[in-house]
Amino acid sequence: MSEYLNKNELFEQNTYTEIERKFTINQPDIIEPFRRIAQPIEQLYLSSPDEPYSLRLREECVDAQTLYSATIKTRGEYSPSGLHRREMTTLISPETYHYYNQPDTPRLRKLRAEPAPGITIDFFEDGHIQIENEQAAHWEPFVDSFALHHHLIDITHASDGSNEWRAYELSGRYPLPVETLTTEKIITAIDRHQLDPPVTPVSIA
Repeated sequence: MSEYLNKNELFEQNTYTEIERKFTINQPDIIEPFRRIAQPIEQLYLSSPDEPYSLRLREECVDAQTLYSATIKTRGEYSPSGLHRREMTTLISPETYHYYNQPDTPRLRKLRAEPAPGITIDFFEDGHIQIENEQAAHWEPFVDSFALHHHLIDITHASDGSNEWRAYELSGRYPLPVETLTTEKIITAIDRHQLDPPVTPVSIA
């Protein structure tokens, strides 16, 4: 997958850079009320953690509608402000998602709440809680509002902060036999979507 992406000009041109920091919390009761407004998400991983790119499929509920998407992310670089990495996302068809949703596909399920723009709280099926910050302007007001300063543990640099690692751990770390051609089909479909301005689901199965 990495060799194909490195040669792919549209991937270089149509990504955006995110800066993220991830935390867990040592007093979960503080943010437990957000669980009531959280929406379910399932994520499948077609990449391996040792590859330079992550390829994720997602099923989520947005405004009472089930959406399916594919996202490619670089592994990124760390700085004091967080993890900097490029990503590109496109909608995919339900059929495509279910095609790759096999029993041995690494996956994770969680409930996600967004208390402020760019700030998400994930309640994972295994009990883990993760808070992610992609919007620095809203971070300090959020932390102040809930007096979180002494309760957050930064896991940005830790494997525990990687959803892909967590998916592999939950699945027993079994390798996923995805052929190169399958990955290229996915990248090609994303390229095709980026050239077509209207946001419509694309089928790549």
